[in-house]
Amino acid sequence: MQITFSELEYSERQQQLLDEYSRLQIVAETAILQPDFLTNDHYKLSKLAALCGMQIFADRFAAWVAKTNPYESPEDVFVINISTDTEPSGQQISFEEFIGPGYHIAEDRLALFNFLPERHTLVHEVTEGFAKALLDPPHDLALSIQAEMGSALYVERLNQALLDILHTYLREILLLENLSDTGHLVIHQWSDDWSNYFDSGKEWWGAFFWTVYDTQRQEITVIGASATD
Repeated sequence: MQITFSELEYSERQQQLLDEYSRLQIVAETAILQPDFLTNDHYKLSKLAALCGMQIFADRFAAWVAKTNPYESPEDVFVINISTDTEPSGQQISFEEFIGPGYHIAEDRLALFNFLPERHTLVHEVTEGFAKALLDPPHDLALSIQAEMGSALYVERLNQALLDILHTYLREILLLENLSDTGHLVIHQWSDDWSNYFDSGKEWWGAFFWTVYDTQRQEITVIGASATD
């Protein structure tokens, strides 16, 4: 039986958050899907959701281009394509691997940056994981930090602001109240060779794609991020 997906109607709070992430210039994209048929083959289900999620991202981008550049010649417009020759290849990972080294779950602490106080500089050292994809895009997020740029106080307040964003995403989008209770999630990390969506991220910042299958709610959250300067 062919499995198809429908994108959920987001709650008012979820939609507000997704709109706010766009305003903040967060590049990670989200689609929450519900399958019309269930299977115990979680890999197959997640792979099909990944393909569906990519198509949703492509449709969103096409709609944005049509709205913001209505007079652009079609041949000059970038279109997100999904390969017909190469299929997504996924690896099941733990929740800790999904979050990545940029966030220490047990300590509830971000570790995205190395602060060099003598230079008033943040060094971006983390290259993988969802915390990186969500909170550390190629350009600084549009946050209002009330402190001198590059000062220790600035770094402290920046980390707190980013931590708040991560907490809210996990609570409102993935519906996680307790990060030690994630056994109901089946998470796959997907390859980056099956769509030109990934091309810009491969330049240097990174290309990310995950599916998070909530086996209790029977929903699959698709998360992608790929960007450059």
